Amino acid sequence: MEFLKEIIRVVTSKSDPRKTLPELYDATDDQLSSRFIRGLESNLFHSDDEAAEVLYGTNKSDQRFRTLKSRASDRLLHSLLFLQIKQPEHSEYLSYYYKCTRNLICSQTLLRFASRKAATHLAERTIAIATRYQFTDICLALTALLRETAGIMGERRRFMAHNEELRRYLRILEAEYRSGELLDIIIMTAEQTRLKRSKLIELASEAITEMHALVKVHGTHTLILGYHRIALLKAELESKYEESIQQCDEALKYLLSHPHLSQKARVGEFTIKRMLSSLYIRQYRESLVMAEQCIYCFIEAGHNWYVALDVSCASALLCGEYVLAERYSSIATSHKRFPQQNEITKERWFLYNAYLNLAEMLELKEKSDEKRKIAFRLSTFLNSVPEFAKEKKIYNVHILILHAAFLIAEGNYDLAEKRIEYLRVYTTRYLKEKDFNRTRAFLRLLSSFPRLGFNAQLMRRDNTKALAELHATANDPMPAETNEFIPYDVIYEALLNVVAKIDVE
Repeated sequence: MEFLKEIIRVVTSKSDPRKTLPELYDATDDQLSSRFIRGLESNLFHSDDEAAEVLYGTNKSDQRFRTLKSRASDRLLHSLLFLQIKQPEHSEYLSYYYKCTRNLICSQTLLRFASRKAATHLAERTIAIATRYQFTDICLALTALLRETAGIMGERRRFMAHNEELRRYLRILEAEYRSGELLDIIIMTAEQTRLKRSKLIELASEAITEMHALVKVHGTHTLILGYHRIALLKAELESKYEESIQQCDEALKYLLSHPHLSQKARVGEFTIKRMLSSLYIRQYRESLVMAEQCIYCFIEAGHNWYVALDVSCASALLCGEYVLAERYSSIATSHKRFPQQNEITKERWFLYNAYLNLAEMLELKEKSDEKRKIAFRLSTFLNSVPEFAKEKKIYNVHILILHAAFLIAEGNYDLAEKRIEYLRVYTTRYLKEKDFNRTRAFLRLLSSFPRLGFNAQLMRRDNTKALAELHATANDPMPAETNEFIPYDVIYEALLNVVAKIDVE
């Protein structure tokens, strides 16, 4: 069911659906096939059983429904051949890849139906384009077709020339597949094993050496990007974020100097990495400058689009650009496909929403309309209990800090004291690594609120040393997951101002 919905999403956004799927627009067409496709497009059906019940009053095992679904599947797959992949909406590279892929299918189909002359003519035209854009897989298949034709026609010279080209493409394609294999092995090893970081770095170093040799021999677009990806991954494993920024800049420079090979998605890929690296070394403004360009690089509501919005919203918050952060939050959460995102994505945006509400309570930003507030209930948030799993420790500490800050801002000092003590125990138990020095320094300041009776004057006088310790961590790298959205020193000063205001009242 879901794969059919994905095809419909692509077809309706990349083709003329009034021609390829006219039943979507003909409300008078009450045929079962039309009702089924319209139901998929409008997300009316969430399972095969639901669709079968609506259409036939039975379940998915009904042979009539299975036949209907099979025919709809064939129809939708056929419609993929009629996409409108054209510039300027799509990159030159993607546009020609789609055209060459379609021509390859047509050439092979003509050949199977004994139209060798037409197949050869189309293959010769297509391979010239595929060569320019370094589509190795397509070049390989087309060259095999041309070699076969030359052999059948007894044209030995052409056969040998195509045969040599075929062998060359086989070597290049093997190298390109090896490139993807090396990167995937490192990523899977990092995610699925407990191998020490030093061993992962060693594995990445070996991969870089091999990739360097492959690039030197073949130098294709795919291999060059593969080399940059592995070099970037190694820099990240070593927490050398200045080096990772350099790798991103080199990759972006390469893409810029080869516009016919560039795609927005590839530019976005390295831009996101550069933005994250800038955040890790607390160059917030550097990250924010790239936000709009990065978001524009990806298909709306896709996974990477949400990642780009996520990083952009974090950058805006850290820069104190709360109105901009609110705009990014609204774009992300108001999209019709937001409910379909995974729970981790939804949790991140829930956090951003909470921080934006905190910014209002601490008077860091002006009050906004009620639309966002409806989605955020402070009482519900304060009564929420984090799910204490090891992999969610950064998310959890955000919730605990937010709880304490909201309670202080409300003047609910008794509950705030309990939450701060809970946060202290949690930090002592789970945040022992040096990556969290800054969080622990902020906690010492936060702990002074109940210790000094929530007296702003006393805290300003007695927290000089603790505040200096927090400022001393200003250049410490962030953990691999952004663990600070509104800078801790900004939250601390705003809380002091709120407490002072409450005292006066």
